[in-house]
Amino acid sequence: MKRFMFPPLILTIYVFSVTSVFAGDLLQGKAKAETVCQTCHGVDGLGTLAGVPNLSGQNEDYIVIQLQAFRAERRQHAQMSIIAKMLSDADIENVATWYSSIKISVELPD
Repeated sequence: MKRFMFPPLILTIYVFSVTSVFAGDLLQGKAKAETVCQTCHGVDGLGTLAGVPNLSGQNEDYIVIQLQAFRAERRQHAQMSIIAKMLSDADIENVATWYSSIKISVELPD
């Protein structure tokens, strides 16, 4: 019976360690958004200019993948390519955590 308890214990430890390694820091993400992202995306994640996407409530993994793509020049955009190159991996995780944590609501017309 003890032999079957060991694998679930290992799995539990692994899951908690992985989630803590990949989770960004919410407050650091907000701070980075205030200094780097707010001009176009706003601290609230609502695009401030025409053609600028809203980031609030966006999937965290999607934000990470897109910022990494801009940084690696797999995705091209004049401003975003420059900005993404200034972000560390931790900055990307933190900003993604911040914007994905913002709750959005949708109101349908009557």
